[in-house]
This record gives sequence, structure tokens and C-alpha cells, in this order.
Amino acid sequence: MTHRHYEIQLADGYDGCAARYRHDDEIESRTPAHRRIGSKLRRICDSFARPIRILEIGCGTGRYFHWLRNAQLLVGVDLSAEMLRHAQHPLRAEKVTAAEIRLLQGNVYEMDFERESFEFIYSLGVFGYGAEMTAELGGRLHDWLAPGGRLYFDAIERPSTTGLTFAGRCRHHARYHVLPWLPGFIKSRLARKARGIPVIRHTRGSIAAAISSAGFDEIAIASVPCRSPLWNGVHVECTARKPVSARGREIDRPDFARSQPAAPPDQEQKTSRERGEIGGP
Repeated sequence: MTHRHYEIQLADGYDGCAARYRHDDEIESRTPAHRRIGSKLRRICDSFARPIRILEIGCGTGRYFHWLRNAQLLVGVDLSAEMLRHAQHPLRAEKVTAAEIRLLQGNVYEMDFERESFEFIYSLGVFGYGAEMTAELGGRLHDWLAPGGRLYFDAIERPSTTGLTFAGRCRHHARYHVLPWLPGFIKSRLARKARGIPVIRHTRGSIAAAISSAGFDEIAIASVPCRSPLWNGVHVECTARKPVSARGREIDRPDFARSQPAAPPDQEQKTSRERGEIGGP
């Protein structure tokens, strides 16, 4: 099965749990895991020492927006319209310093940005539940980064073994609060879909192969245990760099692809469909 097969299922699941996820931001923000990841994001931002353009893949409710620095532009992409609505009022909103934020609903495997549109791309908590880091996607991210740009992401190596994962909370919410009120044929359809989303396990080797074949250098990969009230498993974390130009300097940056005025997620979804850029539900 491909990412497109699971797109609607994932979007529906996250839509149903967006309010709970936003509540969980407050819990997660007090954990050492959150502070470690946030500090890493900030160090990468600070390493540029100039305004940069940032893309977050699977931004959800904007849990990490307040850690970013030097952001001339922050583009947040997510499958879920409800997640993006909550991202308009993210965790620690008073500490968010991005000069401009754009929230786009869509599937990153189908989206299209111009080459060298960003200096920093990151993704946290996305790869594993119905989404895989592949060489093809790595190549797209490489194209979207400017020379010298940085990539940072994690992917599930070992799923959570204790507690209720976010996917589990989505199923719990649907089972006890939504499903009883739906017609029988919809119940059956949703039950089949809920069983269909796989957990895709990544390894350090598979990540290294995908990222190195895409043309990145300065690749660093590690297995990182996560201990929090919400998730208890192991991620593979990867940082990498797009090499600078052959002459050893960065080339001029183009304008951001398809610049549009900021709009609510539902309007962004409609606009993006009309432009033929994304494969949303």
C-alpha cells in the first residue's frame, strides 16, 4: 500500500483527536524529551545566524513552533485541517518569533515546492504511522533545501510498548464517543480502515540508505529512547546537510514557491487543490 492509501484514514483520525492532541502539548512540553528536541531545533536555527525559511512536515498543532529562531518564514504542513486550526494558537504562542507563518493542508508526498525554497526542514513524530522515509522523499527534501540547508527528522524504530499511543487515543475516542452514533454501514467501513494503518519500523541502516542516496552529507543517525507520559518507544533520529555549491558558496535564494496570502486551513486546502499542488482528502 502507498501513502495515498492511508491519507484519508490518517486525516480523519487526527481531525477527531486534534483537541486532545493540543491538550497533550501541555503535558509533553514538561518532559525532558520535549526539551531535548526543542533545544536541538534551536541550535540548528541559530547555526545560520541569519533569517531563514523553515518547513515543518506534520506540524500538527504547532507543538515546536516556539523553539524556532531566525525564522523569516515558517511553513507548517499537515494532513489534518483540525490540527492546523489549533496550530493557529500553538503551545507557548507568546514565544513564537517567526516573522511569517503559513499553514498548508496536504500530503507532503504529493506537494510541490520550488527548488531551494528552505534553509531548514524538520519533521517529528510523522514517519512510522502509515508514512515512510524513502529515498524518493529524501530526494524531494534535498531539492527543496537551499545549498547548505539542514534536515532533521525522526522515525519509529520500536513502537511504544506502554501507555496509550496517540493512534491508540484516536481509536479510543472514536470507539466510545463517535462510533456509537454512526449508521451501521459507516461503522463497518471505519472499523476496516482503523485496522489498515500499519506501523512502519525504520532502522538506522534504512535511514542512512535513503538519505545518502538523496545526496546529503554530514549525516548523523542515532537510536533515541523516548520516555514520556504519552509515548514510550525508540526513534531513529537523523540530521543531515545539503552540500554547498561546487564553488564553495551558497547561491542566491529564490522567492518562496507559490507565495500566497495567509489563509485559514480550509481556505488553504481549497486554494491548493485549485492550483493542483496537493493531494488532500
